Amino acid sequence: MKKTLRSTAMAALCVGTLALTACGGNASAGPEGGGDSVKIMVFGSMSQAPFVLPQIETGAQAAVEHVNKAGGINGTKIELISCDDQMNANAATACGRQAVDEGVAAVVGTFSLFSDNVLEQITAEGIPLIQSEAMNQGELSQENSFPVLAAVAPNFAALLGLKERGCTDFVVAAPQSATSEYAFGLVEPVAKTVGVEAKAVLYPANTTDFTSVAAQLVDKSDCVLLGGGSAESVATLTALKQTGTKTTNVALSTIAFPNSTIDELGDTADGTLVYSPLFFESTGKEAVSTAVKEIQAIKADTVIDEMTMNAYSSVITFAEAAKTIDGDITGQAVTDALNSDLTIDNGFTAPFNFGTDTEQIPNNPRVVGTKFIEYEVKGGDWQPTGKEFDLAGNLG
Repeated sequence: MKKTLRSTAMAALCVGTLALTACGGNASAGPEGGGDSVKIMVFGSMSQAPFVLPQIETGAQAAVEHVNKAGGINGTKIELISCDDQMNANAATACGRQAVDEGVAAVVGTFSLFSDNVLEQITAEGIPLIQSEAMNQGELSQENSFPVLAAVAPNFAALLGLKERGCTDFVVAAPQSATSEYAFGLVEPVAKTVGVEAKAVLYPANTTDFTSVAAQLVDKSDCVLLGGGSAESVATLTALKQTGTKTTNVALSTIAFPNSTIDELGDTADGTLVYSPLFFESTGKEAVSTAVKEIQAIKADTVIDEMTMNAYSSVITFAEAAKTIDGDITGQAVTDALNSDLTIDNGFTAPFNFGTDTEQIPNNPRVVGTKFIEYEVKGGDWQPTGKEFDLAGNLG
């Protein structure tokens, strides 16, 4: 294994007000037919505001069925267990205990503000956390954490994209919170090394009238990075359009700006940018198109966004690593495989290698998703612009 990486902490620009509820987990999909099987757990925020992401489970379930129909992992079928953190630290801890008790070989596809509570439980058993949306200290530093996506990395890609579009400065719009201030504190010095000045407009979390927010934004810059959730993004873009000022707008991710938001905004959304290491269906990639069909076959109205596709992709990554194991498929064996010189090319991102590609993004030492595609809203969908930005070696 590689030497232990330095610790670091980071959070998304906006996490909103947490709604704390009771926790629980449930089985969602088992192996098809008889024979040997290996268990994995899909874990994350699935039912409680501000992040209600049931599509994580659906994406993972579709991928499990895909692998099992193709013969499993060298004949071994995958059994999927689902655990919802319900935006509750105690629930997340319980999910971690369940993962250990069930003897899972991996926890996959995670988006959770409390993922470190799971890591605390599974690390001693060598169980890997595969392709979480990394935003917590453990996710970004521990050798059994394998993130492709990271909460703040799209902001870094936006710096490169905005600079190429002629922006000499840009303004971040986000709800006021300690995490927003901390995240901006990470972005600001990187912006300076790139040669772009970063400014911020942090508005009260309970803001409902975004007229004054829009006025502050256009006063500071005509290049705007939207750091709020879906409702805030809709309100901000609508208010910006009403100012009559032409702005270049960047959404933080498709989690906050899914196609349903694009539909709600209509032509107001046109031209909005997003940067992602994931291939969207509009790229025409066969693996992505297949995955979307399989996901929608399970649940037709599933939201197709970064977390849906990341969850699907995480299961494929697990399977690719597990296929290289000579012996029992255990958590430690999968962790060792991913930390070796193993290149994963699963069709959902550029190929990556956790043995060689880590420590390439500032403050994101375990994240391997460095190659970002620029997408733009056109015709009611995210379309690739043809521009790509590699964060490795380009952020100072």
